[in-house]
Amino acid sequence: VFRQSYGYWEARYKYTAAQGINNSFWAITTNAPGLVTENEQNFELDICEGHYPNKVNTCYHSWYTGERVQHSEQYQSEYDLSAEYHTYALEWNEDELIYYFDGKPIHTKKNENASIPVYPFLSSAVLNWAGNITDDADGTAQIVDYVRIWQRKADADNPEKTMIGEPDPDGKAPDTSAESSTDIVNVSIDEQQVDNQTYPGEIIITAETEGNWQSSTAIQNYDGGAHLWTNEKGARSTYSLKDIPAGTYKVYFWRLPHEYNEKQMNFTLSQDGESSYIGSVALKCDAGAQVEPGWILMSEQTFTGDSEAYIESICNGVNIRATAIKLVPVQ
Repeated sequence: VFRQSYGYWEARYKYTAAQGINNSFWAITTNAPGLVTENEQNFELDICEGHYPNKVNTCYHSWYTGERVQHSEQYQSEYDLSAEYHTYALEWNEDELIYYFDGKPIHTKKNENASIPVYPFLSSAVLNWAGNITDDADGTAQIVDYVRIWQRKADADNPEKTMIGEPDPDGKAPDTSAESSTDIVNVSIDEQQVDNQTYPGEIIITAETEGNWQSSTAIQNYDGGAHLWTNEKGARSTYSLKDIPAGTYKVYFWRLPHEYNEKQMNFTLSQDGESSYIGSVALKCDAGAQVEPGWILMSEQTFTGDSEAYIESICNGVNIRATAIKLVPVQ
């Protein structure tokens, strides 16, 4: 009987075409005979608890404290998920649980204790918290096309590490060939200090966005209003420098920390036909942590006065934010 810890877990199926049914792809230690099941190693990974017509529920239950700790999120698709096949997946590693819908990441959670091998389960159940239970469920079914589970390839040059690839929406194994740029500096929340001081001559530039961005008031923007967020790979937030006089400036970004953000946002400066990395801002904080939003200094940059110049951040497929950049002239 198959069981595994970590890796990339994916199932492709159609929901039952009725409310009141929990269409599930999941794994749990306490249902796995013969495994170690002391409290600190009990956990449940709900890759998808789907509710007709379009709700994708992900959840991580753990008992590492002796009591159940639960992290759950809901994603709503634009599709009727009973009409066609869709994929539901989990990238499971030592640090994080990254949940996917049709090959795109939708939620990220900290891995508290999920480390031992478990069995995959597929199930459908009549449950009142999955919707109104009616006779519409008669004769319907959750229809599964496939289940595929991969292990990660080791980095041949660095066998102590693993390569985290991007799942393919067509159902292929993750691509493990790409590596992160060595030019990008890794930063953490603890390493960066909020600086909300007002400086003479400071200039604030709000984000212009390209792609699918959504408005949120979960964390206040620099002006107390809503900010934008996205998890669409390739979506861009751009800060135009067209009216900025030539000179040297300290470049700040208004950070909005959250436990479901990407670990950090990376920024580039484009001017005079060239593009260069100028800094990063850490976003991800521990579950339940209270981390202050505010201005974070990225670097000091010299602008040439190029009217086409801009600062940009591109989403790599995990939750990031578009807020504002502040420029402080260096005297």
